[in-house]
Amino acid sequence: MVEDNRIVEPRNACQRGRDWFLAANQPVADPFLLDGRPAAYKQAIQRAAELLGQARSPLIYGLSQTTTEAQRAAVALADRASATIDTPTSTLQGPVGMSLHGVGEMTCTLGEVRNRGDLIIFWGCDPATTHPRHFERYSLDAVGMFVPRGRADRTCVVVDTQRTATAERADVFLQIKPGSDFEASWTLRAVIAGLPVDAAWVESLTGVPLERWRGLAERMLAAKFGVISYGAATAANRNQLTVEALLALTRDMNAHTRFVCNALRTGGNLTGAESVLLWQTGFPFGVSFARGYPRYNAREFSAEAMLARGEIDVAVVVAREPASELSDRAL
Repeated sequence: MVEDNRIVEPRNACQRGRDWFLAANQPVADPFLLDGRPAAYKQAIQRAAELLGQARSPLIYGLSQTTTEAQRAAVALADRASATIDTPTSTLQGPVGMSLHGVGEMTCTLGEVRNRGDLIIFWGCDPATTHPRHFERYSLDAVGMFVPRGRADRTCVVVDTQRTATAERADVFLQIKPGSDFEASWTLRAVIAGLPVDAAWVESLTGVPLERWRGLAERMLAAKFGVISYGAATAANRNQLTVEALLALTRDMNAHTRFVCNALRTGGNLTGAESVLLWQTGFPFGVSFARGYPRYNAREFSAEAMLARGEIDVAVVVAREPASELSDRAL
């Protein structure tokens, strides 16, 4: 409910959503500051523009808690100012973006998951805790066009290092050893391809007997529309190799049936920031316009690396608090 152009009561939202709307709606005593003192909007904008115009190596960073339209404007600003533009992905979940270069992505909308997904695999994520409405709106419990009975028409598999709230809802739970996501994915690829696999080797590395992986492979091959959703912990494991393995597994499955893979992200609209950058520049994060055209290097042009090297003279931080994700040197 809105009064005087302010949200006074969020409706039809989960508790996480209610907290977000109410926190974002708090009035700011001094919305515009110039040199630490309150200033008019035009003064603050003018000074920011002057600083960017004089900068030799500016940085635009953040963008995870704002809209797609604002993210697109930030890319245009980076282009105009010959700046580097980066998101927290470069520090937190860089493997997701880097994997897209190596393997590609087979994905879909959440609406397609709702209407078609009959096999849902949650890999290293716990949406029952992190995404409270995911089950009822998009996955397990949602009633869809080709799954009219909702949960009764779906099979849920959880692959994780520990039993979670989501695992309690699953039909199959495979508890793997920490750090073995790559080996588990590669085992499934080998089984589906009909290649010989050493049972003792698989169980020693993944902690799960080979026969259980064969059982999962059979379920995947029998699915009409399979979905793999992976979490941040999986993305952070072994650089981009783990995500590449899951994407490669998804690609393999499309030779047999329809399969998609998506990241179950947290932290606002970080996925949107990556998508806008890919759309506008061809690269997911860490993009430099210093030479008048977009260049990409995950190590050289990340905010962390450039700030730590002392190369940035003006930083524009948009809708993000970097203190929790950048090193002391960079800060």
